[in-house]
Amino acid sequence: MKLFKSFKYRKRKDISMYCMDLRWHMDKAAHLAYLGTLAQEGFVVASVEYRTSNEGTHPMQLCDIKAAIRYLCAYAKRYRINSEKFGMMGESAGGYLTCMAALDRDKKLDIGEYLEYSSQVQAASPWNPPTDASHFPYDDVEKAAMSSESLLIHGTKDSTVPFSQSLILIFICTGKPVGSFR
Repeated sequence: MKLFKSFKYRKRKDISMYCMDLRWHMDKAAHLAYLGTLAQEGFVVASVEYRTSNEGTHPMQLCDIKAAIRYLCAYAKRYRINSEKFGMMGESAGGYLTCMAALDRDKKLDIGEYLEYSSQVQAASPWNPPTDASHFPYDDVEKAAMSSESLLIHGTKDSTVPFSQSLILIFICTGKPVGSFR
C-alpha cells in the first residue's frame, strides 16, 4: 500500500482508497498523476495492491481490500484520516473490488487483523468494472441494493468490459430500467 497526502493540511482529511487493476498488469506509475492531484486537493489517498486471481481465488481479493480499509481506520490518527468519510475508487478489476467493498456487508470476509474496525466505505466510484454478477461465484446479487453512495463511471466504447455490465448493475441496484437515467 502506498499513501499519498499533502502536508499542508493539519486537520483530518477524508480518505480515498484506490484499487488499481492488477489483473491486466498495467504500469502502476500511470496513476500517479491523478492520485497526486487528489492528495494536493487535501485527500489522503491509499493505493492498495491485492492478491491477483493467480495468487488466490475469490473472495481473497476482497478480503485483502477489506483488511486495507481496517488497517487505515486503525491508524487514522497517525495518518490524519477521517475514517468516517472513507471513499473508494478503482478501475476494471479494481472497479469490481470497489463495487464489492461498497456493496458486500458479509462479516465472514473480515479476516486478519484490526477486526474491531469496520471495513465499510461511505462512498464508491468504480470505473468500468465487470459487474455482471451472474458470471461471478457469488451467492446473493440482490443485496447490492443496500449500496453506499456510488458514482459509476464506464465508457461506452470499452473493448474489455462491456458497457452493458454497468447498465445491469444500475438495474440491480435501483430496480429502474436503464432508459430512465438518460
